[in-house]
Amino acid sequence: MDFKFDFEGVEEKGNQGINESIESFAPAKEIQYVEEKEDENISIESSLKIGNTELIKVHRVKERGEKEDTNKTKEEVEKVLQNSDLSPGVYEGGFKLWECSIDLIHYLEETSFSFEGKTVLELGCGHGLPALYALKKGASVVHFQDFNEQVIEQLTIPNVIKNFPSFPKSKTKFYSGDWESLNKWFGESEEHKYDVILTSDTLYNPAYYPRLSSIIHDHLSPKGIAFVAAKSYYFGIGGSTRQFSQIIENYPTLELTKGKLFDDGRGF
Repeated sequence: MDFKFDFEGVEEKGNQGINESIESFAPAKEIQYVEEKEDENISIESSLKIGNTELIKVHRVKERGEKEDTNKTKEEVEKVLQNSDLSPGVYEGGFKLWECSIDLIHYLEETSFSFEGKTVLELGCGHGLPALYALKKGASVVHFQDFNEQVIEQLTIPNVIKNFPSFPKSKTKFYSGDWESLNKWFGESEEHKYDVILTSDTLYNPAYYPRLSSIIHDHLSPKGIAFVAAKSYYFGIGGSTRQFSQIIENYPTLELTKGKLFDDGRGF
């Protein structure tokens, strides 16, 4: 199994003083795609063309998902969004488009990486643009995961809807929950052995590294490859690619290599 870093050199200076010791837990859950009348009103925020592939980014659709909202966590998420980009254990930043996801797509395009016929999982997907790129490049199966159910319902699924006139239901699945819970939920199922695992800007909190490394190790196929796009160091937060690399080196079946350093802060 191969493991590549796609580094983005700009340091993150927001969200100072995150407590690394905070436990972040949310039970794993599959989110079913259900066509809703609001889907026709999904609005496009912007689009990006990389090579011959166009990716559409939509506005969050707050009306989508549960109509009777009795979930305290969802109320807590809305409070966090008023003042911060993330809050460990409550909201992990999925509604924001983080720069490294775009850098990851550029890297995959520049290296002409082939997704044809491959199974793909994006961890901490948020908008899900790298996974959408994989789907448009011929991946046979693409699964999306984010910590927050709201992000999947109100952003990830709407992005898939707008990027594909005919919803690719047979090729996609959506999951919420933390990585440890999801890892256990996946179990030993061959369905959840992936040829490619993608993740970007998920190294901001070192407390999560054991969970992230474990789910990658346990669910990457023997000849698979994982791409991790991250800032070299998350200023004021504590996460770094160096620390994560040290954990990955403890897995003898994972071979760690460096992909590319971006230093221009590209995004859209």
